[in-house]
Amino acid sequence: WVSTLIMSWGVWAGWQSPSADPPSPLSPRVVVARVRSAAGSLVARLAQGTRYQPLAAEADIFSSDRIVAFPNASLRSKNGRLTLSFPGDLEGNAPMPIYDTAIILHPAEAVDLDVNLQCGRLLLENTAPEGSATCRLRFWNQTWTIALESPETQVLIDLSSRWPAGTRFQPRKAETPGTPAPIASAQLLLLKGQATVDVGGVALAMSAPPGPAELRWSSLHAPPRVPRKLESLPAWADLSRPRTPQARARAEGWDRLRQLFVREPDQALLRFAQSREPLLRLIALQAAQALDDREQLERTLTAPSTQEEWDLCVTLLRHWIARQPDHDQLLYDFLITQKQYTSAEGRIFLQLLLGFSEDDLNQAETYQVLLDYLTHEKATLRNLAAWHLLRLLPEARRFPYKPDGSREDAQRTREQWKHLLPPSALPPPLKDW
Repeated sequence: WVSTLIMSWGVWAGWQSPSADPPSPLSPRVVVARVRSAAGSLVARLAQGTRYQPLAAEADIFSSDRIVAFPNASLRSKNGRLTLSFPGDLEGNAPMPIYDTAIILHPAEAVDLDVNLQCGRLLLENTAPEGSATCRLRFWNQTWTIALESPETQVLIDLSSRWPAGTRFQPRKAETPGTPAPIASAQLLLLKGQATVDVGGVALAMSAPPGPAELRWSSLHAPPRVPRKLESLPAWADLSRPRTPQARARAEGWDRLRQLFVREPDQALLRFAQSREPLLRLIALQAAQALDDREQLERTLTAPSTQEEWDLCVTLLRHWIARQPDHDQLLYDFLITQKQYTSAEGRIFLQLLLGFSEDDLNQAETYQVLLDYLTHEKATLRNLAAWHLLRLLPEARRFPYKPDGSREDAQRTREQWKHLLPPSALPPPLKDW
């Protein structure tokens, strides 16, 4: 890693598809579900499109469209037997990061709903008048069949992914076995009732707590074969608990964005990004990431208004490049073709997002390269380097860094931070890195 960045600085001065059976571009686009929530709570993009449009209340939802769900959105299967809700993580207490939720629906064959979960959280509920309801759930390279045995049965599913720390960015990498890829994790939790989950031909009987209520999956390991017994629901999964004031404020902010998106779909994110209310600017960042608006994320990273925006922007960019194995390449291409980064600057940007391995952190050169990047002419690279240094060297917080400051401001901070970390020294070990 260090040699890679040093070379880039000098220029400047086990793969598997994450999508289980994606729809073919030639597949017929047919109605598979209907919006159940307010207008604008779900937004859709054609399979080969780039523009998201808000869906009206009660609007038809078509197969192959990419659907992004704002918190509290919901839809119902075409036959009405299954409801799919998107609670989001307004409390911010999910066991894995949930920043956005996106799905693609397939034509339902021998099931009530066929869902490709690309990222995020969804809640399945049997809303049939009687009997079971069945969902085919596709995610990453998996296809599970979930039979919710009786009305009101509920299943919560979370899916998140991340790049292994210290992964080396490879421009134009080939998708071959052994190519680095994000690590995906999923968690299925039976909240209410009973269900049977078919995982690779093995039927797993589940029941709500106290009972075998949880399945955990990782792209690093074989699929689960035995549900985990829970005595009670974890607090984060109890969706009936009253919301905290912070969660209520976030829900209200998202609802304001939903309403504005209906009226002005092309301007809504920009208006929120320019708001005087800090919470709305944070929501704009989160929505920009969900809607693949790399322009807004890069622009914010150039001069974030607050420390919280700076931190969230970096976090969301790290999340975005892990949503699919090719997203790192897509971001690199965007920087080169749309933002006029040199190839070296693009590689530095991506490598700083990917972070550091344990071996990297045991090399003094890593920290010196990061300190040197504080003098880079690109504000985004200065801000990414400083973001890492403030976590690797907590003592540096004694000398504030201005993410919206000038290059000269960053150079002054660099001189102060250099005194904390002589060239051959390593910072004290971090407890939670």
